[in-house]
Amino acid sequence: MEWIRKILIKHTDEDGMIDLEQANKEIDKQFPVNAVPKDQYNHIAKQLTETTEAFESVKNQMTEHPDVQKELTALQEKYARSIEENKEMRISLQTTQALRARNVKDLDYVLFKLGKLELGEDGQVKELEEKINELQASLPEHFSTEEHHNEKTTQTGYQIMDNKLPTGTASAAYDPFAEILAKYN
Repeated sequence: MEWIRKILIKHTDEDGMIDLEQANKEIDKQFPVNAVPKDQYNHIAKQLTETTEAFESVKNQMTEHPDVQKELTALQEKYARSIEENKEMRISLQTTQALRARNVKDLDYVLFKLGKLELGEDGQVKELEEKINELQASLPEHFSTEEHHNEKTTQTGYQIMDNKLPTGTASAAYDPFAEILAKYN
């Protein structure tokens, strides 16, 4: 929770008073970047625990059964994959949430432009804010300044479009069916 402490220090006046309103707003903005949803974290943690338990179980049985070496190797690989998947998921989740907080118009393109990101020892993406700031400066057209960029601003349904043709007038006196009807009268 170091990030909350930094926000509180940032919003502390010279006389030691904290502007709670501004601090709460910034905490609300930074929370998705610094937190992982509980259900996703629990799922990965459960997988990691199961893999670790299976690994220890096989390791203990290894002395009894020499053919267990293959199973041990497979479990070691599975363990390494689950650790790597956990890192990739955390990077993806933190990056996506940070970009959505910045109102990115084309999320996939901006993720591509960010390139390869690394997870730090503290579990946070290294230099994420700096990279997003650089990208926002170089590609401002991919970041929306509006608060709600997903809302439709156009009207739906039938809309009359005046094409303002320079020539031609609509003749109210001309009826194309008048000649046909005159034949039958």
